[in-house]
Amino acid sequence: MDNKIIKILYVEDETDSVIFMREFTKEITNVHYEMTHVPELDRALLELDNEHYDIVMLGLSLADEQGLDTISTVCERAPEIPVIVMTSMDDETIAIKALQKGAQEYLVKQKMNNYALSRILQYAIMRHKSRSELHSLSLVDELTGLYNRRGFMLFAQQQLSIAIRTKRGMILFFIHLEGLN
Repeated sequence: MDNKIIKILYVEDETDSVIFMREFTKEITNVHYEMTHVPELDRALLELDNEHYDIVMLGLSLADEQGLDTISTVCERAPEIPVIVMTSMDDETIAIKALQKGAQEYLVKQKMNNYALSRILQYAIMRHKSRSELHSLSLVDELTGLYNRRGFMLFAQQQLSIAIRTKRGMILFFIHLEGLN
């Protein structure tokens, strides 16, 4: 990841934390970080819709949203982008729940240094990319490049959910062929 610009979306409403993180990322010399800050979840979701980011650093106590549901919201909106929780709560139970909701890491601000932050950001990006590739392989047939049964069922369920939500009809043809040699 050397000589690459890593774009960070930092979702945090505490100004001191934002200043602190900007200083941390400036002190890192082996990787260049470009950080965009937004104080609310709604604005973060708009940013994710309109801009490309490599990683999201997410606070759990925002003005417009509180708690672990913020992680689920961001992960659902941008599943291709890893999420790191940045918080002042040093609570192992919350950390485990955050990881279960989809976060790659749970970091306590007071225990962070710039070297550790740089490694964690880079590793989270690499881990998330590997996980996404594995997920893709579990849905697509390697030989044909088409969805396998699992991928087709997942895609069909998503389309059905969209049809229900938009109150539109849907036609589904499912043909199962066996014994083609």
